[in-house]
Amino acid sequence: LELVAMCVAGYNSGGERNSHSAIVWRNACQNLLNRPNLNETRNPGSRSHLNYLRAICSFLIDDNDHDKTLRDASLNLSDRVAFACIYLSRKQLKEYLETSVEDCLRSGNLEGLLITGLKKKGIALLQSYVDSRSDVQTAALISSRAIFPPGAGWAKVCIEWLSSYREFLNKNQMWKSRAIFDVGRADLIRKLRDHKLRDHKQQTEQQFVQNVATMGRVQVLRKATNHSRKQQHTQLTSRQNESPITSFPPQIYALM
Repeated sequence: LELVAMCVAGYNSGGERNSHSAIVWRNACQNLLNRPNLNETRNPGSRSHLNYLRAICSFLIDDNDHDKTLRDASLNLSDRVAFACIYLSRKQLKEYLETSVEDCLRSGNLEGLLITGLKKKGIALLQSYVDSRSDVQTAALISSRAIFPPGAGWAKVCIEWLSSYREFLNKNQMWKSRAIFDVGRADLIRKLRDHKLRDHKQQTEQQFVQNVATMGRVQVLRKATNHSRKQQHTQLTSRQNESPITSFPPQIYALM
């Protein structure tokens, strides 16, 4: 850790990359990365802090090469996605997210739910996880935290997971766990529906206020238009009622 701290502390972001001190620093970091104790935790299943220290050094050595960090499976996918959001362009980010989802679908990695959410691809990811690990409980617990749209074909498998998990609890006479599971899902459904109704009510009230404001502006414009028309009509009527003599200029009065 002290060696890694020295390498990180010696990084100079504003210096020249081809200077003698920069070359010496990169060589020292590369030699540090080649040490066995930093490479023994490269197992994708491990989540050691040494993986992150190694990723930090690799990135500082060449901050233009992002593939090493993005493809390092020993790092959490959430951290790699955050790294991609900072350093990749929109096009590259989209391609990376699509590639990450495909990799998660092939391996059944539930970290991909961070990207897919509990939609069609997210349910496909859960199905891949169940196929590879035969863990229906995890799939049922995850899918129980969502409300699926009626008629969605991809939601039927979630209902099957929930039913299978309930049957499993009943078979093992885990009545308390079954009750907690059902009550928790019912409370969640009620809260989500109440939240949806509250949002709908707020949107309706905002729309009503906007309509009233619009109608008020229209009425003001109509009143102003009517007032202007009345004034014009009054002026026109007054001109028509004037006598011909009073409408003559002063020069005509003298001649008359």
